[in-house]
Amino acid sequence: MAPKQQTKAKIGPLGPQFRGVQPKSAYTYSVLAGLEAIARQIRPRTQIRNPVMFVVWVGSLVTLALTIDPTLFGPSSALASTTAS
Repeated sequence: MAPKQQTKAKIGPLGPQFRGVQPKSAYTYSVLAGLEAIARQIRPRTQIRNPVMFVVWVGSLVTLALTIDPTLFGPSSALASTTAS
């Protein structure tokens, strides 16, 4: 029988650059580039191109505003405490 050929060890999904190498900082270039891409995606000009995501974006802003100030759009019966009579 012929000897079995050795195959290369699987490196994994991250590649050889992550084998035992510690990054110098938590904020590497790729993280900063990713944050920049996120900032570009949440701009209103980008969101208005997709109507569904624009409605979600506006709804999240309204929800944030109501979380900060529940009486922003006037008094609500939801804020009144119920008392048993």
